[in-house]
Amino acid sequence: MVKFSTAPLDRTFSALSDATRRALVMRPRLLLLDEPTEGIQPSIIKDIGRAIAYLRNLGRIAVVLVEQYLDFARELGDHFAVMDRGAIVYSCSRDTMDEAALKRAMAI
Repeated sequence: MVKFSTAPLDRTFSALSDATRRALVMRPRLLLLDEPTEGIQPSIIKDIGRAIAYLRNLGRIAVVLVEQYLDFARELGDHFAVMDRGAIVYSCSRDTMDEAALKRAMAI
């Protein structure tokens, strides 16, 4: 019998909220995360990022991340949209991102 440790993965997922972990048990095809870094200390934010990256890399779940911290979102996203009053004012893929246009849209 081969034994392996899930401790690193357990620590990573422990950073997610209880509600998010409960939702993952249901094996959703879509996970909506609304500002998961809000009010969280920086070391835990990195764990949250690792958990989201792991889920994305599995390829079995789509993750919609609503986040105001661009650096955090940029590390995890494939597609980006900036909204103002419910309307998309800028959208792009990771490959077509125009930093200047993005920052202008975020300044609206």
